[in-house]
Amino acid sequence: MSNNPAKCTELWFEDGNVVLLAQNRSFRVHQGMLAKRSTYFADAFASPRRDLSEEMCEGCPLVRLDDEADDMRILLLALYQQSSLSSLATDEKALLALLTICTKYKIQDIRLAVLDILRPYFPMTLADWFAKPRQIDGPTPFRRKGALIAFANIALNTAPWSLPAALLSLLRSYPAPFIPGTFAGFFKGVPVSLDPSLELRLLRGRSVLGDIARRRAYPTLFRSHTSHNERDTLCNVAKARTVQALLALDGVIDPFAHSLKHDFKTTVNLCWDCANAFEADRKVGIREAWEQVPQAFGLPPWAFLKAPLDSMRVRVAAMPITSPGKAFWFTDGTVVLRAGNTLSKVYKSVLMKQSPFFAELFALPQPAQSETYEGCPLVELYDPEEDVRALISSFHGPTYLPSLLSDEASLVGVLRMSHKYQALQLHSALLKSFEPYFPTTLNGWQHRRWHIFGQKTPFSKKSTIIRFANAAEQVAPQFLPAALLALVPFCAEASPGHPFSQAILQHSSVVLSPSLETAVLRVRPALHRLARDEIYHTLFNPREHGCDAQCAQGRRSAIQALSDRDGLINPFANVKHKPGWDPKQFCVGCLKHLEEDFSSKSRTAWSTLPELFGLPEWAVLLDQGRDDAMVL
Repeated sequence: MSNNPAKCTELWFEDGNVVLLAQNRSFRVHQGMLAKRSTYFADAFASPRRDLSEEMCEGCPLVRLDDEADDMRILLLALYQQSSLSSLATDEKALLALLTICTKYKIQDIRLAVLDILRPYFPMTLADWFAKPRQIDGPTPFRRKGALIAFANIALNTAPWSLPAALLSLLRSYPAPFIPGTFAGFFKGVPVSLDPSLELRLLRGRSVLGDIARRRAYPTLFRSHTSHNERDTLCNVAKARTVQALLALDGVIDPFAHSLKHDFKTTVNLCWDCANAFEADRKVGIREAWEQVPQAFGLPPWAFLKAPLDSMRVRVAAMPITSPGKAFWFTDGTVVLRAGNTLSKVYKSVLMKQSPFFAELFALPQPAQSETYEGCPLVELYDPEEDVRALISSFHGPTYLPSLLSDEASLVGVLRMSHKYQALQLHSALLKSFEPYFPTTLNGWQHRRWHIFGQKTPFSKKSTIIRFANAAEQVAPQFLPAALLALVPFCAEASPGHPFSQAILQHSSVVLSPSLETAVLRVRPALHRLARDEIYHTLFNPREHGCDAQCAQGRRSAIQALSDRDGLINPFANVKHKPGWDPKQFCVGCLKHLEEDFSSKSRTAWSTLPELFGLPEWAVLLDQGRDDAMVL
């Protein structure tokens, strides 16, 4: 080798068997890891050596790549480190680099994970378009012109499904008439220009969408109602003002500038017929317009653009080659782990980087008669086979954890294993995964049921909550109050044949620990008292407002709706915007007191929740969780 390229120490594994050289930086990694994740590298390593005098570096084949060193570093970090992808969620440059390089080297699992991160910013449905992220702990990615241009240029060949939303976002970045240089900008300090073919699509799409908006979404504004006469001047003026509010500076209407729930103040003076027609046409027309967005930009329809996503989906958990008794097997692995009757051949250096436990274990002098398997050290692990398999998969596949949201049992197993084997990065990533389902704040709890991935809500069944609660008692105490609170509704369904504390998970019985079962059963009356005396105080103790019998009936209906089958009320069973009553059944005074009590008293009650379960207060639990993470 010449020029002595710099070693990337964080991606230089002593048991690596290939060196990648990008620009003047070298990375010593594992052929088996690259081959398992990339069909490009699998084919390259499988082909016969063309040159017997191939370049070598420290006894390993040297592979020269024409990629940027930073891009290759980002890719390898994503391959080797669990926390890498999540840390890049708002890094536009890194995401685009990963998307490009993963497409080039056919690394599908990382590529799909990047696309999953990008999808909220470039949605394929109208509902998702109106729900686009506005703020995510800082600047929202892909809102600036330069970033949108850079993404659209790359998406043309790597993610065509995202182009309609990307071009639509670019249109909204240019409210003024288009002039030369309009579709150019800066991305991370570097000048970028929109691909000429995309610029042409965008300009054509602008006029097509404007025409669709007039004919489909807002036709009422551009035609006169046959029943109008001289007295309907106010209606015509209201139409004109609404049109002016909709028009961009270039005189074109964006049909998606306002959500379906937007309240147009200018339509208040429309006549009854026009007002009804306006709302009906708008709701139907905007949906129809969305279906035509791809064609407006000269792209295939949505059905065609969406299809590749499903066909390319690869489950990372099934990635490694398996054989009877061999759960995770890299042919060039350097250590064999045994759990029960299952063997896994993996990389010692990967285990050492992820886990101080393994780093200390492998640093110890090994006896001369140590057991080996196929020439590699054999390490016995006394853990369930499925938990070991999940832990190794998490170490070797950074996109593995999201796939576990449909397998809660394995997810909880990895939580316990990451704590036991001191895998800090993995454990921290897991805690973030659990937070939406077992939140530590009232706001998080009130929005808990909306954290849905795919068609299934994780941790909605009693069996999965029991398994998590048992583990959280030892490894994630900050989540225990919410886990126990999630079990409270199941108490009312208990019977001698189906005890509250027992359930079936993956054909096996799971039982809540006796101490936790006692805590849940004891808390129900206390929660009911909180509900009756604090949060829903006005329901049970109406204040005098001269209200009629309708309020009394409303209170009775609300109490009935809030009560479990055994008559107890869980004050946290309802969410922020649906506290359990019909506002129309109450007078203004009663409704005001109901909402004030629900809002303020809920916060107070949440602050005391851990103590109700016999646990330390929130501050102590959160400190314990942080201390455990720091100790790992």
